[in-house]
Amino acid sequence: MENLQFTKEMRNEIVDLSAFNYCVNNEPKIEEHIRDGQRTSMQWNSTEINSRFTNACKAYLPLSKSWKTINIENQLKDSRSRINLFKQLIKLRENPSFYGGKYKLILANKQIYSFIRWLNKSISIPIYLVVINMIGASRNDADNEYV
Repeated sequence: MENLQFTKEMRNEIVDLSAFNYCVNNEPKIEEHIRDGQRTSMQWNSTEINSRFTNACKAYLPLSKSWKTINIENQLKDSRSRINLFKQLIKLRENPSFYGGKYKLILANKQIYSFIRWLNKSISIPIYLVVINMIGASRNDADNEYV
């Protein structure tokens, strides 16, 4: 889900008292002082009032503008959504190679952190190569020594 971007025009919906007072004084850059955008209601679905978070006529805080497309119901249907990614990661973490296995560092620098995890020498237990990109850009120059 996305954070809601509050503006001065939304000052009547601001719950954070210090941010409200800041906004009332017509100070610039209200978004730097408000935390309400991260506190909005859980967006459960795209059809019901207040995205099914509450039956009240008005929720405590307004919903993010993306609530009709980014919500739990849609995420559960999408196999590549963040919810399903985290479900897969939790299931992977239950693998013995990750909670009781061995670890060998392959490469660690400011750009890449990579290691191998395995349980033992048995072929029936998988060996995992984990490569973590530590920079904000994609890379295609895999080192053939480890691939």
